[in-house]
Amino acid sequence: MRLSVILLALIASSLLPASAQGEVPPSDRVAENQALVQRLVLDRAAAVASIQRIADEREEQLFAELATKDRRLRAEQSTRKAAQAELAVVTAERQHLVDEIAARNRRFAAEIEEYRRQVASIADSPDPRKRDALKLYAEGHRAEGYDDLVGIQEAETKAVAAGWREIAALAQDRKDRGEIGTAEAIRPYEKAQAMDADYFWGWVALVPLYEEAGRSPDARRAAEQALAYAQSERERAVAESELGDVLVEAGDLASARDRFEETFRILKRLAETAPSSADAQRDLSVSLERLGIILVTAGDLDGARERFKQCIKIREQLAKADPTNADALRGLSIGLNKLGTVLVAAGNLADAREAFEQSLQIREQLAKANPTSASAQRDLGVGLIALGDVLVAAGDLAGARKRFDQDLKISEQLAKINPTSADAQRDLFLSLTKLGDLLVAAGDLAGARERFGQGLKIAEQLAKTNPASADAQRDFSASLERLGAMQVAAGDLDGARKLFEQALKIAENLARANPTSAVAQHNLAFFLNKLGDLLVAMGDLAGAREHFEQSLKIREWLAKGDSTSADAQRELSISLKRLAEVLLKTGELVDARKRLEQDLRICEQLAKANPTSADAQRDLSVSLIELGDVLVTAGDWDDARERFEQSLKVREQLAKANPTSTDAQRDLSVSLSRLGAVLVAARDWAGARECFEQSLKIREQLVEANPTSVEDQRALSLNHFELSVLPKGRAIVPRP
Repeated sequence: MRLSVILLALIASSLLPASAQGEVPPSDRVAENQALVQRLVLDRAAAVASIQRIADEREEQLFAELATKDRRLRAEQSTRKAAQAELAVVTAERQHLVDEIAARNRRFAAEIEEYRRQVASIADSPDPRKRDALKLYAEGHRAEGYDDLVGIQEAETKAVAAGWREIAALAQDRKDRGEIGTAEAIRPYEKAQAMDADYFWGWVALVPLYEEAGRSPDARRAAEQALAYAQSERERAVAESELGDVLVEAGDLASARDRFEETFRILKRLAETAPSSADAQRDLSVSLERLGIILVTAGDLDGARERFKQCIKIREQLAKADPTNADALRGLSIGLNKLGTVLVAAGNLADAREAFEQSLQIREQLAKANPTSASAQRDLGVGLIALGDVLVAAGDLAGARKRFDQDLKISEQLAKINPTSADAQRDLFLSLTKLGDLLVAAGDLAGARERFGQGLKIAEQLAKTNPASADAQRDFSASLERLGAMQVAAGDLDGARKLFEQALKIAENLARANPTSAVAQHNLAFFLNKLGDLLVAMGDLAGAREHFEQSLKIREWLAKGDSTSADAQRELSISLKRLAEVLLKTGELVDARKRLEQDLRICEQLAKANPTSADAQRDLSVSLIELGDVLVTAGDWDDARERFEQSLKVREQLAKANPTSTDAQRDLSVSLSRLGAVLVAARDWAGARECFEQSLKIREQLVEANPTSVEDQRALSLNHFELSVLPKGRAIVPRP
């Protein structure tokens, strides 16, 4: 009986018109889907514009106002007839705003178009449950709608990769909004690629997500898969570049350089094929920039400078061809900053300052033309930091402070405008850290401690919000280290130890989770050295030695893994110096000398390989000084004198090349004092007095230029002491 009733009901319902059954006619369904997709796309566009700081302040406010109106009018549609017409006007205004931004930002336009494609696929699905879930997502119930879609997709007996890619687009949206972590955002991409491995862009999307999660081997595998499935020259260039980035992270600079050079060759061919294409020229300039960066890391400063100059030449032509194009001008400013960085590394502070000032001038022009643009303001902050850094190197702390204060003000405003943006918060953290470092150099430890404390709160919150982010964890550990250094300066060694141990624990976890990551291993070695330094100060030489030996073991492995990396070799020399210091304190002079001679050989090779590098030359001078100190302790005065004279010669050249560098002048003063002390022991009173008086003159100038510097004041007092005891023939071996 029950079955007959059901059949009759079904037959009767089939005779009714479609509208009477509550169904939506096909034409209405299409319109409904289009409206749903447009709503989702406009919401996503507003989020992307905010997160990537593409929208200016006016546009941000307009996005917010229109979104509020949109929600209100949708709620009023069932009770007020005019609401629907008003909603159409608001939607048109939102679309116009998105179109304006897309017209000036190619990356934004591509990202929004891809998102549109994915959500349209869900909306057009024959499964009504997917449309219902998408409606929930659009109405703000993102977690519920997202979970429903995941549940539907997992229950499908014939699940397809396209469905997971659709969900992946929503996962990226939720991750950008801070609603889910990196690990959760990765899952739908992985499911899609497992079902459809030949989809090139899926592998490309996974690379940065894996890197953010600290999964370097998976990032490399994804990049290699992208290269394997690349179908065009353009895709091959993208894959080669992604793989190069992953290899840099792993510390394999030689292989990374090969990838970037192949990327350059491909893009050069494409640019030659389409010489009038601005996009092809822009891609080529980016390739040159990336290649220049890897050459800096490898210590090839001349090669890097040449690549950056070629990059700048292309970007100057692009900016000249389209002088109103903000992206072209911004690209030129970035190229100038890169050139400035390599000039600093080469010790050419004057030309570096000129490059940074040209870059800053462009950024000021862009920020002035668009004062409400978060992106332009952030770029201005980066330019201020770059110029401030070179002013610090030149000893102009007041000028640097002015730039860092301006940068901090910008970062504070941007973080206030967008308090939920992790990027804005991280920029504020970096600005506070940069200013804190300057205050340390100026001797304002109380001010530095305040800035570092503010930065620590931000870094801790970011690490807590996204525990899977290796970058967030690294920022947190770096913040702990800086605050620990302030505790050391205040004499609270126990407090400093707690902070350093916490930072070391984070570094150990990251290295354990990603054992092939050179960055993770580098950070672990750094924090082992940092804690080792503290243990030396606390008198725990055995504990310090243990930490230094662990650090040395890691850095030997890193240096062996990439013998072409100047950075890896330099860090190895630092660990050798640290261990030698402890051996010297425990009276193991033979072993200490052995380590310092190893260190000297490394520094000589680096200085020879890159004679224009001020850093390499200074490292050589430090190695000569430290080996000379051990020789003095061993009573080998003749060899010690030879090392100090070699160091003095290097430092005289550095000071001559950079007369405005306070660091170079300070180093020169130290070398003069060292040599003077050896001459005292040799009873060469005239030679000793000449060295001490030259050193004193330099220190007096440094104190006059920076009267708040505790280090220079202390060194000046030591210079006076050296001269005062000279007639007594007393040997003096000051520490730098």
